[in-house]
Amino acid sequence: MARELLLLDAGMETDTLDTADITRTLPLSGHFSPLQRQVDKMVLAAQEAGMAALRPGGETLPVELWGIGARIKDDLVITADGAQLMSRALARAPEAIKTWTGVLLNG
Repeated sequence: MARELLLLDAGMETDTLDTADITRTLPLSGHFSPLQRQVDKMVLAAQEAGMAALRPGGETLPVELWGIGARIKDDLVITADGAQLMSRALARAPEAIKTWTGVLLNG
């Protein structure tokens, strides 16, 4: 279990067709290995760079960010000021995920 990861992909839809969909990768041991932490930080940086580039009518995702094999998925609203993260209350960074996993494992 020390190196195992859980890919959590959760979504919902209401009667009014509002939807939400998030993905997180969680270390089952409660701690990322050094390599897992490095990959998670790289994926988070790529997501943040992509979010920073979003504007109404703009390109979807810079080509240099295509093909990354790990996932962090969040819900965004694109406004004139850029992307607003709708799922900001959920853990995204490795330290926050470690804390969240600890709560899940230890109650």
